[in-house]
Amino acid sequence: GSLLHEIFSQIEKAEQLNDVIQSYVGKGVLTNGKQVTRITQLISKALHHKDAKAWFDGSFCIQNECEITFVDADGKSKVLRPDRVMMNDKEIIVVDFKFGRENEEHMHQVQEYMELLGRMGFNNIRGYVWYVYSGKTIIC
Repeated sequence: GSLLHEIFSQIEKAEQLNDVIQSYVGKGVLTNGKQVTRITQLISKALHHKDAKAWFDGSFCIQNECEITFVDADGKSKVLRPDRVMMNDKEIIVVDFKFGRENEEHMHQVQEYMELLGRMGFNNIRGYVWYVYSGKTIIC
């Protein structure tokens, strides 16, 4: 899960998948040919998912793992890192990739990202939790 999460954070456009995978092979992170094939197929299928396809088509300005710093209700400084924030002149889309079981807390996490972006002055914000293995996307 964490390796897949890391790989997803490196992909801005679907066409970059093979280059990103090869960079992990070059670093010695991926060494098994079957593993490389399996991961490439899984991610390729995910990138062509009906909901996610537009997120990786190059039409958005992408911020992966960007930091949102804010002061919470207790006056403590906090930093949150949405997996993917996509912007164009019409909207902002926040997506959190998940590789495990569904959990309601995941929706709250994305809703918090959306609220913070709204407080920063952004409008027309949509958010999704994307369970990559199952292909399920949940609108937040």
